[in-house]
Amino acid sequence: MSRVAAIILASCLMLDSVPSEAAPSDDFRIANLPGLATQPGFASFAGYLPVTESKSADPSKSDRMFFWLFESQTSPATDPLVIWLSGGPGCSSISAMFEENGPLTLKHDQTVATTNHGWNQRANVLYVDQPLQTGLSYSGDGRFLNSQAAVNADFYVFLEKFLTAFPQYQGRKVFITGESYAGHFIPAIATYILGKQGTAGAIDVNLAGLAIGNGWIDPRTHIEAAPTVAYAAGVINHKQADAATSLVEGAVKQKGVTGNLSLEKPKDEKPIEIDTSAMMAPYAGITLPPALESNTKAQALVALFAPYKGKIVAVTFSNRDFIALTDILRTGPKELADLLPPSIKVQLAGKSGAQLIFNYLIARVVSFTSDAEGNSVNLMDLLNYGPVSMIGTPTAWPPSDDAFNKYMVRPDVLKALHAESYGTRPFMACNPLTYFHLGDDYFKSTAYLLPSLLRKMPVLIYNGQDDLIASSLSAQRMLNGIAAEAGTDWPGKADYAAAPFLPWDLNGERVGYSQSAGNLQFLGVLRASHMVPLSVPLVAQSMIGRFVHGEPIVQSTSAK
Repeated sequence: MSRVAAIILASCLMLDSVPSEAAPSDDFRIANLPGLATQPGFASFAGYLPVTESKSADPSKSDRMFFWLFESQTSPATDPLVIWLSGGPGCSSISAMFEENGPLTLKHDQTVATTNHGWNQRANVLYVDQPLQTGLSYSGDGRFLNSQAAVNADFYVFLEKFLTAFPQYQGRKVFITGESYAGHFIPAIATYILGKQGTAGAIDVNLAGLAIGNGWIDPRTHIEAAPTVAYAAGVINHKQADAATSLVEGAVKQKGVTGNLSLEKPKDEKPIEIDTSAMMAPYAGITLPPALESNTKAQALVALFAPYKGKIVAVTFSNRDFIALTDILRTGPKELADLLPPSIKVQLAGKSGAQLIFNYLIARVVSFTSDAEGNSVNLMDLLNYGPVSMIGTPTAWPPSDDAFNKYMVRPDVLKALHAESYGTRPFMACNPLTYFHLGDDYFKSTAYLLPSLLRKMPVLIYNGQDDLIASSLSAQRMLNGIAAEAGTDWPGKADYAAAPFLPWDLNGERVGYSQSAGNLQFLGVLRASHMVPLSVPLVAQSMIGRFVHGEPIVQSTSAK
């Protein structure tokens, strides 16, 4: 998720030519960034690195991953390397740089300014658009990755190419950080890197720690907590909370929950076929076959879609109607799914009734808050209210996404970023097609990977208290559950289970609460959304700076 992918669909990214092979780091140096009036006092580097090479003589058939590196403002020669991965899946890490934790910010008038809250204050920070087809990264043949196993392998190759192009970071401490769906990316990629150590041809990565913000780690825990979180925030009433809780409990009993994420290479990596042109075509209406004409559920389906005739359903379908649709499908005849518009079929294909409830439980909670105009509570910021997509994700938040989408395809910007090969193809902060292609993994868990990682390195889990989709409550339940689980162990496990909840103060202000022991630290961040650095940038900057330098984040010692 940096946010869950919006459901406004666009054509697959198709690119032209590609830049030259990996070059010395100075070839990636950014000399003049359009819109930035004053050059900052730190260097930055950007461009493409190849993750696969085509067997064809045409170099444009290779796959390229885009990165943007910012040197530390303090000690670039010795400070650690912090890698940032946005979520979605399919959301550009560069959008997080501009909107959340980077040393630059993009204004609505396309001007760029420096910030005082960049994470490169005490670290070298590397933003990577991954997986392929995310942000400016692309696949030469237009393919998408369909599994986390493929994501791991590509990222490992990227890291190898990066350390070759920037040898000064070889042996340097590396921290992988990110938010939202990076709760899948980070544990899986870190496990993959550790598994490669000591094998023939392995790269030397000094992986020193992980930091996950509002991570989509264990979907079942996050989803089951949502009604309680929304009720406690006052955005739904107790009857709605009870109804949602009852539904999801029933769905879990009916095995609507998937299991752990497989990190093994899948046997079949055939790309999912998605007809994007049909998705964006105006809706023509439903014609019922004779066998369904007298079925009340079929008639309800026709009535539900009637107001959308002549419109693009993927864009106009409301969150409330989407939830009504899932209820019709799970209680009506199976043939109804065949009548749906393509954009809806992609969302619902192959799901049982229990999965429809479980997978879209949070969207149901959001639908409870809808007004007559279709505005609802923001599931990523419970203090925010506005337009949402059919699955409940905000469509106009963060508000700077529109300027970002326009800025990143300007020819002068692409030239400055050494990304001319992208051209001016459709670009968006979050590519929903990436989300669809990784859909089989989305509702699986990576929580089982955490104990083995905790045996090797510090792990920081931080959650904004105003988030619904990956709430602070759900993160605490997940971590305390892991600490109580028999058969797993890591340094400080027993101490974490018994650890007090301590207040976290910064510069005389209460900014959150913490539970920690051994290699595990949890932070609940006050006045913060799904994107903690967006909400409280200076708090996030202090947090990450202290974490990567091995300093205590929480200074207070009084128990709570």
